[in-house]
This record gives sequence, C-alpha cells and structure tokens, in this order.
Amino acid sequence: MRDDRFLRALGDIDDSYVDGALEDIRPAPARPVKRIVVTIALAAAVAITALFFGLNIGRARAPEADPAVTSQTEPTGPGHSVKPRPPVIKPGAPRKTGETGTEQTDTETPPETDPPVTEPPATDPPRDPATEPYYTEPVPVTEPATEPATEPPDPPVEIDGITGDDLYVMLYTETGHTFNEPATEQNNKERAMEARSWYYTSLGFAETPSATEPATSGYDPRIGKANVASFIYQTARELEVPLPPVRDWKRFDDFSEGEWYSDAVFAVYRAGLLEEEYEGHFGTNDLISAGEAESAVRLFIDLVRNSGSEEAHVLFEN
Repeated sequence: MRDDRFLRALGDIDDSYVDGALEDIRPAPARPVKRIVVTIALAAAVAITALFFGLNIGRARAPEADPAVTSQTEPTGPGHSVKPRPPVIKPGAPRKTGETGTEQTDTETPPETDPPVTEPPATDPPRDPATEPYYTEPVPVTEPATEPATEPPDPPVEIDGITGDDLYVMLYTETGHTFNEPATEQNNKERAMEARSWYYTSLGFAETPSATEPATSGYDPRIGKANVASFIYQTARELEVPLPPVRDWKRFDDFSEGEWYSDAVFAVYRAGLLEEEYEGHFGTNDLISAGEAESAVRLFIDLVRNSGSEEAHVLFEN
C-alpha cells in the first residue's frame, strides 16, 4: 500500500506516531558486508554437510523414525492431552560387503533360545496287586535243605563160597607146593586131605583133623569171612609172625567184642588182609568168595616171607 493511502486509512493519527511506524516498516538499506558473512557461513555449512554425508556413504544407516508414524498421536480420552505414539523403527538400508559384492541387510538377530527339553519316555509304574488283581507276584521257591542221602548198599552178590578144605589147598599152592595130579571132581577130596596133612605136620601138630564131610541134612560146609580171618590169625600166631597194623580200626554193625572171631577180625582188618563188605559192615558171617579168600591168603604169605621169623620157613620147606 502506498504511504498516502496508508495515511488516509489512519485518519487523524498523530504524525509523530506515523513517522515512527513508517520508519519501522520501510526496509533497511542493504548491508553488503553482512550479506557476505551470511553467504560464507551458508557455504561452510553446505561443505560440512557434504563432507559428513560423503564420509557416511557405504555405512549402514541407523534405524530412523518414520515421520509419518511419529507425527501420529492417539487420544488418551476426552478431556486429556494427546500423547505421541512410540516411533516405529525401520530396518537400515542394505550394505555391500567388501570382497564378494553381495548385499547384506542389517536385521535384528533373534535371541538365542535353549533347545526344547524333551521329557524321558514315561514308564509304567509297577503294578499293585491290591488294585490290579490280575497281577500276582510269584511266590519265591525255597528248597528245604536236605542232607545228602546215603545210598543204600548194593544187593548182595550171590556167592558160591568155599569150604575149609579149599582154604588149605589155597595155602598149599601159594607156598609153592604142587599136586601130582590136576584138580578134577574125582580127586578133589584127595587133594584136600594132602593139603590139610601138610599144614598140620608143618606146624607140628600130632593129629591131623579129618577132611570136611559132604553136606548132610542142615549142614553147610561153606565158610564165612570171619572163618578166613580166624584161620590166618591162628597161623600167624603159630609161626610167630606179627600182623602189623597199616590202617585204623572202624566200627562195624556186625562186629561185637568178646566173640570167637573178635581178635582175628580186628587184627586181620588192621593188617589190610581183608576188606569190609561195604561202609559200616564187615561181613563177619557172610560167605566169602574164592577170589577174596585167595587174595587174603596171597597177602598173608608175602607177609610171612618178609617177616624174618625163624618158624616161617616150615611152610616153604616141607
């Protein structure tokens, strides 16, 4: 607006006031020095800004707030002030790696999490007999302690047995004597008489007992183990040949003290000439086999030869 029109609009305002106002409205004269200083300052600011951006080229940009989002506000309620929403952070710009030339985007690394814990497989609890009647605990089997049973003795073997005459013949032949004729059923009695006569003559007996008579009613000419023990024991005493003990005495269920066989069975068993029938049983009154009798006589003759007795030679010389 021009000055005169402005003055007319003001009307009757005092000129002193108008002049002062006009001075304030009119533009001040240009100052060339001030413009130069402002220009240099602007140029310096532009140069610094260009340098700053040049140095930051290639760097990942920090997340920046979206102006469109940060400018939004949300009301908290009627009559309350409006508070700004929290800024939304955008991911930074992609950057290039030095050698491969591949682009890498700065993204937020998710936090490490522990691997999921796997529970061990569930096992069925032991069955309870009270709640599960179909399940029963097996009853422990305990075998009663038993002592080893003693095996019963073997049944006795049927033994033909020997007679007293056979025992004299065995002693006769074991001392080295021979018969003129071989043994037959016809001359067995003559052989027995010859052996018996030799035995009593060698030992110095005046009379020779007669031979065993054939079996008659109720009489058994066969002899038992106690008879053989008594024969060996009496012969050793006559020849003054001791029967040395080579083993300890045992208790037998068929042996008794003070019997006619007691001393003989005791001495002959300890000398190892006769064996027991089985454990705890000697066989005192049992029949003796020909093989067992021959073994006992043979052991006795060996003992006589090695005894050194002055009377022992009569069995081998006559």
